Amino acid sequence: MSIDPRIKLLVGLGLVAVIPALQRLLPLAALNLILVLGLWSSRRNRGLPSPLRLGLPMVGLVFAVSAVSFDPATAALASLRLLGLLLAAGALFQSMAPEQFADGLRLFHLPYPLVFVVTTSLRYVPLISGRLKRIMEAQRCRGIDFRLRLRNLTKVTALLLPLLVQSFLLAEHLAMAMESRGFSRKGRSRRRRYRIQPLEYLLLGAVLGALGGLLWWDRNPLC
Repeated sequence: MSIDPRIKLLVGLGLVAVIPALQRLLPLAALNLILVLGLWSSRRNRGLPSPLRLGLPMVGLVFAVSAVSFDPATAALASLRLLGLLLAAGALFQSMAPEQFADGLRLFHLPYPLVFVVTTSLRYVPLISGRLKRIMEAQRCRGIDFRLRLRNLTKVTALLLPLLVQSFLLAEHLAMAMESRGFSRKGRSRRRRYRIQPLEYLLLGAVLGALGGLLWWDRNPLC
């Protein structure tokens, strides 16, 4: 069943609001476990979920810094909150195509230029990442060493300058495409009409009720 993007956005906002509000380790760990299992079982993932794989170094750094500055319990709470936010964002963006994300934001009556900036960023991050990998492979074929060594720091320009040039070219092509398609024209229409179904309201109510129950559990440690 295709779920209305507004429902997905509201669920994502609920997760983003609840995760920082949790004050105990057990409810936060339980929510993180549910998010990990949901990402793991999704059809788009094989192996370790990408938000977990990419966010683990950052989570470890936050834990180490917090453990030195505070106590281990505070460090664990901070790292689990960061991990939960990364997992919630990963679950949201993996369940929605950029077009659906843009439609959901527009249905909440956000200005279209803002929606366009957000969705274009989502599209261009993997594109720039792919360009960066191709530039690195090409420079390695020319004998440039990019291994993590102190003497290789000066070789970063051989990677960044071509990427900067390609980024400017992409920006110029995007500007030409926007101008040719009348970006500033008013009365923009949508390719698809959305209508929230009763089952989607029930799903939203169930998820928000579960998040509310999690907050109640967090505030009542004896229950």
